[in-house]
Amino acid sequence: MKSRENDIDYLKGIGIFFVVWGHVWLIPGDIFHYIYSFHMPLFFMLSGYLYYMHRERYHKNTFKQFIKNKARSLLVPYLSFYVVSLILTAITASIQLNVSFFVITLKGIFLSNHWQNVNNFALWYLPLSFIAIIIFYLLEKRGKWQLFLGVCLSLILTPISYQMLYQSTGRVPFTIHVLFPAIVFLAIGYWMNKYSCLEWLKKQYFAKTILLLIVGGIGLSTSLKWPSEILFIENIGYFVTAVLNLLFILWVSLNNQNKVISYLGKHSLFIYGLHRPIIHLMNHYQVERILNRLAIKGLFASLVITISAIIFSLLLMYIYMTLKKIILVNSVEKNNYQTP
Repeated sequence: MKSRENDIDYLKGIGIFFVVWGHVWLIPGDIFHYIYSFHMPLFFMLSGYLYYMHRERYHKNTFKQFIKNKARSLLVPYLSFYVVSLILTAITASIQLNVSFFVITLKGIFLSNHWQNVNNFALWYLPLSFIAIIIFYLLEKRGKWQLFLGVCLSLILTPISYQMLYQSTGRVPFTIHVLFPAIVFLAIGYWMNKYSCLEWLKKQYFAKTILLLIVGGIGLSTSLKWPSEILFIENIGYFVTAVLNLLFILWVSLNNQNKVISYLGKHSLFIYGLHRPIIHLMNHYQVERILNRLAIKGLFASLVITISAIIFSLLLMYIYMTLKKIILVNSVEKNNYQTP
């Protein structure tokens, strides 16, 4: 169990680095398309993997308890990051505290996606993930064949929902058209745990080298020839590309772990929730111009900004954790003092 949890932390670390890098405006086009072919599917897959790991506990809990736990782990951070993002956005934009502002803010919170009035579009993942895991829970509890049929139906509905909802309006509440591919990747992660696929990828590393290099090459080629991402899936061919790239990334990552990436994985939620407004601030204050003066451009500049955004996200997390600890200690001391 501990080994599997370490693997998950490491893969989250890899995933969050790619997420942040993909949001940097200087990233080269081909790298952008490659990252977007698998980075969000990776997080849904890991959620499905963890679901299988804790399925017995989920089955013992009531549906109400399951919703409550997932709301605490997904919706509470979503609201918290939204407020922090609003504060960071206010640094670079003049905000008038009137009725219109509060209406727009509430719209952004409850509809997410393009209704947000903060520079943190990436937050769409948290409420959508909450909805997807609830649907997945209902399918999985009904039995393996119901889950399988649900996944097949989701595959069919993915391009249809994109064309009907996103292409027709361009604004979909909670990016709900991503629900169907999310269920597919949740199931892939669930089955990968069930059939010990990560353990298989870690065994006989060199024996699988040629096979996985071919898989990775095909995935890279298709992601560049037919670029797409989880928000804009026009056909189910995207799933083939995503799975090929995921297998390659998993194979490379699991056999080359380090503590720094695992640390990022342990704190990936904070990095995910905070990096986007930090990148916006760096863009606003023309960090690119400073880097150009230092002869740091293009790919290297995008990596510098990526690493900087991660560091600043972790710094904000550290400040939050420190303040939380101080408040808790003071609260305990106050209660002890008042107790006769």
